[in-house]
Amino acid sequence: MIVVFVISENPIRYMIVDGINRIATIQNFLDDTLRLVPSHLKKATFLSNKCFSKLSSDDEKSYFLEKGIQILEYSYTDKSHQLTEEEIDEIAKQLYINILKVLNK
Repeated sequence: MIVVFVISENPIRYMIVDGINRIATIQNFLDDTLRLVPSHLKKATFLSNKCFSKLSSDDEKSYFLEKGIQILEYSYTDKSHQLTEEEIDEIAKQLYINILKVLNK
C-alpha cells in the first residue's frame, strides 16, 4: 500500500507518507535496474532473476502490469486555510504514526 497526503489540488501537490521504497522498487524493475531475487519470490517464481525487459512473454509482463497497487489518499479539505510547511509536516507525521499503529495491531 502507498499512503499519500494530498496537500492541494490546484496545483496538485502531494506528499508520499509511506511507500516511497515500494514505488522506487517498482520503477527500478521497470527501468531494468532491478532483477528479481528468487528468495524474495513466494508465488511468482517464474520471474526469478529477471528484470522487466527480460520477461519472456506477454503473459509474464501482464502478470506484473495487471497487479493493482493500493493507494490510501488523505486530503486536506479546509479551503479557507492554507497549510504552513510546519502543519504539513505535522499532519504527515501523525498519518505515519497512525499507519504504524494499525500495522502493528
